[in-house]
Amino acid sequence: MKRLIRTLFVVSIIPLTILQPASSCSRNATHFQQEPSTLHSFGSQFYARGDSKYHVDKTALLKILFDEEYSGEEGPVLITMPKRFGKTTNLKMIAAFSEIEVDSETGLPIAENPDKVTNTPNYKLFTGKHKFGEFGISKDVEFMTEHFGKYPVIYLDLIASPDVKNAEDVAEHCKLALHNAYSPHEYLMRSPRLNDQEKLMVKYWRNMGEYPQTDTHSGRVEFGLANLITYLYQHFRRPVVVLIDEFDTLLQGVLRSNLKDAGVITSVLNPFINMLTRGLKSQAKKLQLSVITGVTYYGSAGLISAVPLRRYLFARNDDFWPYFGFTSTEVDRLLEISPLNSTNSTRETVDNYYKGYLAGTNNNCSIYAPRSIRRFLTQQKIGRYWSEESSTIMNFWKALRIYEIRRHVHDLVDGKSIVIENVKVLQVSDILLLKDIIETEYMKSVGPYEVSLFFNFILDLGYLRILSTNSTHCTVDIPNGEIHEDILQYLTIYRSNTEEDEEIKLQRQFLQGLTLLKVEECEIQLQDMTDALNNLCAIVMPRIPRFEEEDLKEILRDIFRRAGINCYREVRTVSPIRPKNTNNQPNYVKLDLLLTNLTSAYVFIETKYAGNPETALNQIIDLYLPLKNSSEYPMTQPYYLMLGINLSSQKTISVAASFRFSNDTSIFNKTLIPTAH
Repeated sequence: MKRLIRTLFVVSIIPLTILQPASSCSRNATHFQQEPSTLHSFGSQFYARGDSKYHVDKTALLKILFDEEYSGEEGPVLITMPKRFGKTTNLKMIAAFSEIEVDSETGLPIAENPDKVTNTPNYKLFTGKHKFGEFGISKDVEFMTEHFGKYPVIYLDLIASPDVKNAEDVAEHCKLALHNAYSPHEYLMRSPRLNDQEKLMVKYWRNMGEYPQTDTHSGRVEFGLANLITYLYQHFRRPVVVLIDEFDTLLQGVLRSNLKDAGVITSVLNPFINMLTRGLKSQAKKLQLSVITGVTYYGSAGLISAVPLRRYLFARNDDFWPYFGFTSTEVDRLLEISPLNSTNSTRETVDNYYKGYLAGTNNNCSIYAPRSIRRFLTQQKIGRYWSEESSTIMNFWKALRIYEIRRHVHDLVDGKSIVIENVKVLQVSDILLLKDIIETEYMKSVGPYEVSLFFNFILDLGYLRILSTNSTHCTVDIPNGEIHEDILQYLTIYRSNTEEDEEIKLQRQFLQGLTLLKVEECEIQLQDMTDALNNLCAIVMPRIPRFEEEDLKEILRDIFRRAGINCYREVRTVSPIRPKNTNNQPNYVKLDLLLTNLTSAYVFIETKYAGNPETALNQIIDLYLPLKNSSEYPMTQPYYLMLGINLSSQKTISVAASFRFSNDTSIFNKTLIPTAH
């Protein structure tokens, strides 16, 4: 089917002049201040959301959605974006553009010429001469003539997040949403094209009364959406536009609930699933367009087989990216009209703290969180605006009790990327797995799929960005400084809320031994450290199928982070033994771990697997002078501690230690190797 050439314009922070190709990721920005005449229904709601100095025109989205490719008959379009990315504003825009404005009493169109709507409040909104100019879509006369004000609109808002204990709770949530969807269409109670029973059903949903005694079957929640589509189609004899906002709020209710069985959850969600199935699937031939928005596609678990959703997911598809978040060009324009101006320093600040997400497969285009940019411009200072107002990761800190998740999070906050499996098809059982992860009450281990399930979830929420992807896996990292600070806060909450269980006691025992390790009584402290490390690994090993050297390093790094010790990983320096390689280039060697802020010592750590601690220690001694003299790590402490740690093939640990004074390059004390357990 034909795909229209995409052009970008402007609904979330404001501006515009001419249409430009979407591939350029460009826009223009100005003020949106002139009050139009009294607006009707969705037009007034859209104007209220867009009446801001920093508004961006996204009306080019309309031309994309009304292309044949996205026809309602082909199935609903599901678009997921993080919170505060303009989903509701764009749906209000679609509603205001599409709706047939009617007389509230008669239900008759108020346009003088229904074939070419030009004299309605909504038309004045979209074509009015505002200070910033006209909305971009108004320049396309042919498209406006064909689609503007031509469709009855159903707006189903599921934004309230309920507690979900049973199917009755879900039905009540849907019932309230249906009541609000019927309310703008009160005129249907007087329509000559509806029979008495149909008018009675409109009255029921409009007034939220008891089910009509004449036909309780058709009054059930699962028929509410399908009936309204039918009534509007009959009244106007025009296809209907259905817009569903925040469809995944029921997922939040399930995650907070005590439901622990996939079959029970499916049964509980049935009123919602059946409502969408009967409305969007059974009535598809009566639909011009159906768009569903939400934060995470995890809310679609159980819907895929029931409703043929066409999914366009945040960070995975770039089809709709330019129409929700702000592009780099839009941010530049907004900076130009702000008191801050678009200086190099301001732009650098914005990039460092609010750097954009890469747009799916198009790495030449990135988008920024609208809430962050808007608040930065109005407050004129850096702040965690999006994350503080939009966080939806319930009990994220509890998920950090899972070793594999905590390990990946530590890598992320260290500025590294991680590789996760692409979770493409979700079952209700996956929601249970996710629920178990974010509600875990104790230290435990999970498999790779569960880990990927969690990180795909926070990717949807906007806490990660995709750097590269293939059919099975993707590489992700933290997108910007704002999110980095937010995740660090979750780590702090985790540390303050986690009880001091045996694992934490052993971590403290190891750290205490390290801190007190001096030449005097060295053997006692070294033995205590080795005992603690062996016992700690004995707890962790059952969680990890193949416990190897990298896992030992992660345990050590976790101990140091918990204590606030600066821990550098894989410290690189030129080899003192062979400075040049065969290509006459610097021959670099690495030290596993370097600790730089203990009270009185720098600590060098090298680990080995199935070797011996002396070999690890000798490697450190070879690197000691180059690292000591490095300008990157200026060392001024009175002495240096070197630890060689070996993990045997039997999974036991032995440690060798050596000391040097800062002014003496000779070994001060002989190597001590405690008995391995």
